[in-house]
Amino acid sequence: MISKRSRIEKIKYNNRYKIIYSTPYRQIYKYLNRLSPSYAKNFMINIKYIEIDYDKETCEMLNSQGIYTSLYNAILYKDSYEGILTHELTHMASTNISSTTNYSTGIIAIPNHHCKKRNKGTILDEGITQDITNHARKIVDCSVYPFPTFIASLLYFSYGIRIYKPYFQCDYSKFVNQFDDRLTIKKLINNMEKMNEYENRNKHKRDKQTMLYYMKKTLENAIDLVYHNEIKKKNYNLNTLIYEIYYIVENKKLDMFYDTKFIYEVILERLNKLEKQNKQKLQATKIIGKRRVLCKK
Repeated sequence: MISKRSRIEKIKYNNRYKIIYSTPYRQIYKYLNRLSPSYAKNFMINIKYIEIDYDKETCEMLNSQGIYTSLYNAILYKDSYEGILTHELTHMASTNISSTTNYSTGIIAIPNHHCKKRNKGTILDEGITQDITNHARKIVDCSVYPFPTFIASLLYFSYGIRIYKPYFQCDYSKFVNQFDDRLTIKKLINNMEKMNEYENRNKHKRDKQTMLYYMKKTLENAIDLVYHNEIKKKNYNLNTLIYEIYYIVENKKLDMFYDTKFIYEVILERLNKLEKQNKQKLQATKIIGKRRVLCKK
């Protein structure tokens, strides 16, 4: 007779075996190996000790199709859909299971025992995870965390793949510090978390106006970061930038979840304001330059 422990171990082995020979595993490993062998190596270490369980009750209680818990290096799922599994495996790839706390993951900043504040960067981390998942699968799927995925895609568009290196290094500080304007990226993270909080409240406590307020603030923060990064590049053009950003909005199919007219208005208003400020700054610089030349004469 097979003992209960033996049956449990057999189930865990079978689950891990199914993962290793699955399409999500191959997609993520191939993508990570292309980015950096060290990311692929960490992925292989983590998957060696992964726990995978079908837990419909827990997932439904948390209103989720799948969950990755870094503390136990475990995936719980209620849906075997490949996109969900790839998303959770991406979380696993960004986790340092050998850390002393054993829950250092992605760009999430974990408060220490002296600080009772909630985790920072959780919602943007989800957006980055889904954006990386889309890159690995070579598709566009924004049914999971649509707005955070859009913001992550916007940052990726301007800053490139380097924006995601701290994600795989489990370093919130390094993620924030890579931006010239650290205050704006911190504001973006905080505003996005507040937006998510109001968006996901139950019907009796839902406040759409407050949700839209924080959405606007998040969009403005993201546009500020992208605009100032783009003007440092050669061949900058406002019309091209507007087209590229609008293309990302359409590509992410945000109209399925939000009022894209509102999003377009916020983006265009912010870009025009930044463009005006930049031209005034350049004009002032030219005037100062002319004065210096006259002084020298």
